Amino acid sequence: MAVQDRVPPQNDEAERAVIGAMLIDPNAIIRVQQYLSPDDFYSSRHKRIYEALLKLFNKGINPDLLTITGELEKMGTLEMAGGYDTVASLTHAVPSSANAEYYAQSVQDCSLRRGIIGISGDYASKAYDETREARVLLEEIQQKLIQISDPRRVFRWKKAEHVVKETVDYIDTARKLKAEYTGIPTGFKKLDSLTSGFQNAELIIIGARPGMGKTSIALNMAADMAIRQKKCTAFFSLEMTDRALMLRLLSSESGIDSSKLRKGFFEKSEHDKLFRAGGRIHEAPLFIVDMPMTILNIQAMARMLRLQEKVEIVFIDYIGLITQDNMHLKRYEFFSGVSRSL
Repeated sequence: MAVQDRVPPQNDEAERAVIGAMLIDPNAIIRVQQYLSPDDFYSSRHKRIYEALLKLFNKGINPDLLTITGELEKMGTLEMAGGYDTVASLTHAVPSSANAEYYAQSVQDCSLRRGIIGISGDYASKAYDETREARVLLEEIQQKLIQISDPRRVFRWKKAEHVVKETVDYIDTARKLKAEYTGIPTGFKKLDSLTSGFQNAELIIIGARPGMGKTSIALNMAADMAIRQKKCTAFFSLEMTDRALMLRLLSSESGIDSSKLRKGFFEKSEHDKLFRAGGRIHEAPLFIVDMPMTILNIQAMARMLRLQEKVEIVFIDYIGLITQDNMHLKRYEFFSGVSRSL
C-alpha cells in the first residue's frame, strides 16, 4: 500500500478514553493538559469537546454532561462535536480516571507521528526542487521538528525531601573525592576558587565592551581545559577562522608574540618553543568549528560532538554573531531566544 493511501496514525479508543476520564474526574484535566493540545486529537469531534472541557476548567467550572454540552452550544460547535448523544457516550468510555495519563500519551504519540509524516511528506517534494538549497531545507526541517516537539515537555516537580537528599549525597561524594573543584576548572585560580569550576548544565556568558579580551579569556580557558586537563572541549568561532584562532593559541601557549608568528619573523631560539606548544595542542582533545551558524546549527553540531567525541564543554565566540533565522525579531527578543536555546 502506498504511503499516501494509509490512514494517518490515530487511536480513537484512547481519544474517547482520555475525554471520558476528564468527564469522570476534573482533576484528570490537570494531568492530561500537560500532554495534549486540542490539535493533538485526530477526531474533529473530540477536538471540539476537549476545547470546551479546557474552557470550562479554566473558568473554574467542573465539566459534566450538562455543562460541557452547554459550553459547546455557546461556542456554536455542539453539532460539530456530534451532539448530545456523542458527548453522553464518552462519560461511559472508561470506568475510572486512573489511566488518564496513559491514554493522553497514546493520543500524543499518534499526533507526533502525524506531524513527522506531514513534515517528511512536505519536504520530500521540496527536496526535488533544485532551486532550493539542501542545507536551507535541512534547517527548515529541524525547525519544524523542534516546533512539534517543544510543547511536549512534561511538567515534573520534586518534593524538597528528595532534592535535599540528592544534594546532600552530592556534597558527600565531593567530600569523599576531596577534589579541589567540583566542575571543570578554567585555569584562572581566583575564579575557580569562587565557582569551583564550570558546572554541568550551566550557561556562562562572558560580557565586556568590544576589544577588552573576551575571545582571549575564553580561548585561554578552553586551552587549559583541553591541553592540561584533557577535557574534551569544543570552540565555535563565528568571527575568526580556525587558522587565526590557532595563531592566537600558539602564541599564548609558546609565549611568542602573535605578530612575529604571523610574519614568520621569530628567533631560532623560539623555534623549539613553537614546536613544543604545537605538540601539546596537537595532543589536546580540542575541536574547532569556524563558520557562520544559526542556533539550530549550533544545537545540532553540539549534540553531534557530544555523541561522537564526548565533548564536555562548548565555547561560542560570540552570541552576537549567531545568524538570525527570523529577521523580523527585535534584537532583545533574538538574544533572549538564543539564551534559552543555549
